[in-house]
Amino acid sequence: MGARVYLDHMRYTGALVSILFVLGCGESHDLGDEDAGPDVGDLAACEVPSDCVVVPESCCGSCGAATRGDAIAVHRDRTGDWRGMACGDDMGCPACFMQQDPTLVATCEAGHCAVVDLQTHPATECASADDCRVRAAECCECGATVEPGTLIAISDEGAFGPLVCDPGMGCPECLPMYPPEVSAACEAGRCVAVGPRDGEP
Repeated sequence: MGARVYLDHMRYTGALVSILFVLGCGESHDLGDEDAGPDVGDLAACEVPSDCVVVPESCCGSCGAATRGDAIAVHRDRTGDWRGMACGDDMGCPACFMQQDPTLVATCEAGHCAVVDLQTHPATECASADDCRVRAAECCECGATVEPGTLIAISDEGAFGPLVCDPGMGCPECLPMYPPEVSAACEAGRCVAVGPRDGEP
């Protein structure tokens, strides 16, 4: 059974849905120059990592999902406020769905929500597959979401944990049953979650 890096799958899927995004949204959702978008301001104020979530910087994202180059982090209670700012009076988006990239995580840095790209973070650095393991993208693995496409692979729990876990937070001492078709690999010096190719059992 062949394997394919989920990150590559997401990039491929993003290329496809971008066509639908353009057709569905057209120019009505154009925020103009990248530096001219609305200011997140106090919508990103936070105290702990669990306050923060990743959302598209644009109105619709890629079928609702944040992607590299179109992602910000805001307080989880202010996502509606951000969407109102990003979309303005035009709230129409394509009727499609794309899984959020689990390697884009939100954390709280100096009282401000921030997006962390795990594919550039020390938590995923590796020399071989033996350095990597599959993990849920949430703080606590026990009871976490373990569906294929939501998982990540890391090499350094000590570097990853503080990004998503609140200070002093304790987790139940159990591990989830990760899908057997998902494994960890080291690609270009980065741990990645890999799984079956499309259409393969």
